[in-house]
Amino acid sequence: MAKAQFGNKTPKKPITWTALKQMSRMYVHVKPYRGEFLVGLLMLLLSSGSNLAFPKYLGELVDAAQTDPSAIDGIALTLVVILLAQSVFSFGRIFFFERVAQRSLASLRSAMYNHLVSLPLPFFHEKRIGELTNRLQSDIGVLQETFTSTLAEFIRQIVIIVGGIALLVYQSPSLTGFMLLVLPLVVILGVAFGSRIRKYAKDVQTASAESNTIVDETLSAVATVKAYTQEGFEKTRYRKALDHVAALGIRGGIYRGAFSSFIILGLFGALVAVIWKGASLIASGEMASGQLFSFVIYSGFIGGSVGGLADVYSRLQRAMGATEAIMAMLDEQPETASEQPATRTPQRATSSQLSPFATSTSPTPPDPTCPCFRGSTLKSAKASSVL
Repeated sequence: MAKAQFGNKTPKKPITWTALKQMSRMYVHVKPYRGEFLVGLLMLLLSSGSNLAFPKYLGELVDAAQTDPSAIDGIALTLVVILLAQSVFSFGRIFFFERVAQRSLASLRSAMYNHLVSLPLPFFHEKRIGELTNRLQSDIGVLQETFTSTLAEFIRQIVIIVGGIALLVYQSPSLTGFMLLVLPLVVILGVAFGSRIRKYAKDVQTASAESNTIVDETLSAVATVKAYTQEGFEKTRYRKALDHVAALGIRGGIYRGAFSSFIILGLFGALVAVIWKGASLIASGEMASGQLFSFVIYSGFIGGSVGGLADVYSRLQRAMGATEAIMAMLDEQPETASEQPATRTPQRATSSQLSPFATSTSPTPPDPTCPCFRGSTLKSAKASSVL
């Protein structure tokens, strides 16, 4: 069996069928609370559904201002009811998911601790204590984030993307096709830009940590450095490390500037293109102004959900890595009853096993005149020593 990676940082693992099967082993800890989990899932679906209904009624409110002013108050009241319902559903989703996550992870922590205590001593000789406590803290913390927020966000974004596209097709198939040709491409390019920027930020942190290591090494062994007159060498080495950090930071700044320009030109340009196309449809009588208003909001919802999927997917990968590490530890074989040392019950010596202390030989006989030996008899078990 491959050794799991232990450390302070939870590794990412690809989401494969094997990884999902490992994750399904967590169900034994969620099973006692599956009723609350299903209620939380229902609240999540209702919250996502009410979120999709909001732009539709906003569009109808805009149309009512032009076609039927008497319906404005009724539509506004409906929007207030939708907002209240969405707030209740969101609270219920967070409440039930949090309850299930905390209780399930408490059960998992208890199972891990009980298993750790039952493992043989060679296991603790091979693993550092910090690595083991990291399983109880960092990795389970990743799973807690997954159960409370990441999983809910993933389901919510999928519902918004699928439901939003369905509603857009229902409103205007031609404008939906135009939007799907422009907006997703811009969002995917934006995600790629963001990933590149995060990579350079991580490289800067790593290079900065390496430069700090040089300072630590030099100052901790400053006597040796001075003894061999290596001050100039250490100064040059540290300066090169700082120049490397600065070069990475400047390169990352170029990417951040390009990303900012891309957001302005790409996303807002795509939005302008969709509105331009929608205005052309309004001019030809194929679309109402309220429908275009709803269409733009739905497009923003879909674009935001597509962009957020990359971050959610990354967090799910960390959850897969945490699950693999936890299950690798739980798969370690505990001690059997024969391997555990037998517990000896102390027994009292019988009178036949006791011998008078006076019968033992001593190179220096005690002084009979000493008052400490008057009227006392000292006995000890055979083959035993008195300290």
